Amino acid sequence: MQISTCQRYLYVITCVMFKLSFERSKLNFIEDAAKHKYGVLMFVLFLVIYPIQHFLNPFFFKSHALFYDLVTEMIFCVIISFFSILLIWYRKINLFTQIVWVVLCITIGSLYLLLIPTVLERSLSIYMLSKLDPNSKVYSSNWEANIEINYFKDYKVFETRLIEQKVSGSIVEDVDGFISITDRGERIVRLTSFYRNLLVDKYEK
Repeated sequence: MQISTCQRYLYVITCVMFKLSFERSKLNFIEDAAKHKYGVLMFVLFLVIYPIQHFLNPFFFKSHALFYDLVTEMIFCVIISFFSILLIWYRKINLFTQIVWVVLCITIGSLYLLLIPTVLERSLSIYMLSKLDPNSKVYSSNWEANIEINYFKDYKVFETRLIEQKVSGSIVEDVDGFISITDRGERIVRLTSFYRNLLVDKYEK
């Protein structure tokens, strides 16, 4: 069957339009990639600086409130990464694009803080497992008693949480050693109690 001239022209026009569309998409992709180039560099720099600082800090600084210290470390690394790239390529950087990458760095850093060091520091489940000897068995009552006696002592739970609550402004301690809750602390209690009554208690039941 012969192809008419009209169909041939239509086929050629379609191919040309497709090619032009592809070239335009390719050009847009290249332009977008160029806009994000310095954001990617900042992100890579953050991924290099943050682990180094995170693992070296304990050798030079004593942590009193782990979570807040880690948050400070993360923000410091984001600032260093941002201004390092900004000072070198300040004429070429799109500020809005760079801020988007700052938010990404903070998000990745926050996920790491919440999922790894904070969980390891606070996890009762991990502590319970550490009290089991792989070469022997233990009665559940003895296991429970061991954990109840030693958990607070080994992890210094009260001292650590006391410092954290002071740092966060949830409590205050006067010169005589008396502790009282602040307005901020009361708001946190009301909010968490509402959430617990609404969702958590239902799962526990």
